[in-house]
Amino acid sequence: MNTLTACAFVALLLLIPAPALAQSAVDRMTRELDSLSLVALDGWRVSPDLKSYRPEGGDPATPGFDDSAWGVLRLNEHLRLDSCWMRKRIVLPATIAGGPVRGTMKFLVAVDDYGYLWVNGESRGSFPWNGEFELTHDAKPGQVFTLAIKAVNTGGPLRLLRAEIQSEEAAPL
Repeated sequence: MNTLTACAFVALLLLIPAPALAQSAVDRMTRELDSLSLVALDGWRVSPDLKSYRPEGGDPATPGFDDSAWGVLRLNEHLRLDSCWMRKRIVLPATIAGGPVRGTMKFLVAVDDYGYLWVNGESRGSFPWNGEFELTHDAKPGQVFTLAIKAVNTGGPLRLLRAEIQSEEAAPL
């Protein structure tokens, strides 16, 4: 191996986060098994910073609000905002983990630093960093939910770290 190749290899190792290198096969399998009962929700609409943005045309927490001019946010993307609205319309799939969608469906969320959640315009309360909220106790395929989060940041980047729906019926699997 020449010196340039060796330097490139060392530089690459320094760029890979230590936890990624330290994951065991058991850690990876556990994460994969957990994901069977979860459906990650990516591609959220995100408002401009609420320091200067005042929504026109209604309340961003309501399902009919037009967020089409907002940007798109990916999970774990860093935003340099103090606070913003995040919105996502979801449709429950026909199956999760190979089983039909039915029973209790939960929304699992994590925002750096905290947030307030609305489901179909109804306030579900606040959450400090992590939150777990029941979407419905009688889930049906094709059921539609509009999720709205008013996210607040107290320093550093604002991020949507987790946004998943979980089938309570599939979770024990």
